[in-house]
Amino acid sequence: MANKTMRDAIKRSRRNEEFHTIDKRQLSSLGRLEGPLYLEPRSLYDNAIIGWVERATRSGIVCYDVEKIILILVKEGMTEEDAWEHYSYNISGAWVGKGTPAFLHRGKR
Repeated sequence: MANKTMRDAIKRSRRNEEFHTIDKRQLSSLGRLEGPLYLEPRSLYDNAIIGWVERATRSGIVCYDVEKIILILVKEGMTEEDAWEHYSYNISGAWVGKGTPAFLHRGKR
């Protein structure tokens, strides 16, 4: 189950109905990176992209905001608990090669 901070963020999002995303120019620059992989369908998950991550000796990879992913899944009809389970198993738990995206958890661990 998500912590109180996540529940508060979901409530705020439902009230405000706004997502903070990188602008389209920055998003299009991600396509120039060698080999990044994106969550599908992109029409749904691109709103959760917050940038990209560079690693030594590796090309950049897409970076998603975990809170935004959970909010998207809840808006798509999942309960918060189901959204976390889906995220943990099907999204963050999937290694699909060097271009596998990074996932940012905001706040304290």
